[in-house]
Amino acid sequence: LTLSRLADGVIMVIWGGVTGRDIIRKANQSLAGVNAKITGVALNNINMAKLSSYQYYYPYYHSYTIDEGGNKKA
Repeated sequence: LTLSRLADGVIMVIWGGVTGRDIIRKANQSLAGVNAKITGVALNNINMAKLSSYQYYYPYYHSYTIDEGGNKKA
């Protein structure tokens, strides 16, 4: 915090999956308390394989209509 007063900006480094939201909020409040300007955030140690599995879970919406012959159309 002492050096943040002398710097033009601060980059907050967060360890993904380890650093909790409460700790991040407290750090942000502490930096704001000394008028530090947060210029960026670095998110480290992210398990990309774990994140990539989420792409398959977004919802799909389908609607069907009935054509003149009584058949379903997507």
